[in-house]
Amino acid sequence: LEDLDEDIEELRSELDDAPVEREALQSHRKEVEASLTEAREQATQLRADLKNARETVAEAERLLEEGKCPECGQPVDDSPHVETIDEDRERVETLASDLETAEDRVETLEAKRERAAEFVETDAELARREESRENVAELIEQKAETLDGKSERVSELREAAEEYETAAEEADAAADAAEAKAQEARE
Repeated sequence: LEDLDEDIEELRSELDDAPVEREALQSHRKEVEASLTEAREQATQLRADLKNARETVAEAERLLEEGKCPECGQPVDDSPHVETIDEDRERVETLASDLETAEDRVETLEAKRERAAEFVETDAELARREESRENVAELIEQKAETLDGKSERVSELREAAEEYETAAEEADAAADAAEAKAQEARE
């Protein structure tokens, strides 16, 4: 019982670090998983957008090298469309930065999800230990009641044995007295 109490106390101590109360651990884990899924989807979308933007810039740069407008493919000759390539490059930089931020968020949420899962496992183990403790305490109480009952029965039997022993001694004394009278009467 003491070992269970120590285990329970240790598990409760671990749960003290949880970001939510014990009753809310499951829902917290689900919320973190939902946030992680959303963050992964956002990162995937940003990767696709970044890939497309890089391809657009690469195609525009190739056309410029050939002396053609990146928008319409016509000869450059002071085309106003040439300036949009700088905007595309800035978009690539912005998307790359956004993607890095999104990937950092995914990494943070993965660690948070792992920790939330650990808290849920600790809570489940704590519940098992608390149930075991209740069962052991109940068993101890039942054994104590059984022992008390047997102890009372032993006391009753001892009293009965003493009464029988006293009665036997009295019967022996009476038999001895009767035999002595009988002996006297025969003489």
